[in-house]
Amino acid sequence: MNSITQDMRFRLSIVKFYNRISATKTAIRYKVTRQFIYLFLGLSFQWRYPFSCRPFS
Repeated sequence: MNSITQDMRFRLSIVKFYNRISATKTAIRYKVTRQFIYLFLGLSFQWRYPFSCRPFS
């Protein structure tokens, strides 16, 4: 089983690669989803208003 240190090294390598390249290429290289990368970095884009007010809903 992975230790906490291994998990943090993995995430640190994702962040370093993401800073140099793009989220898509990072996701392909590390076999994770782009959503995971955005979630981990805190860059999730959320709607600021209710679903009923969204355009094209």
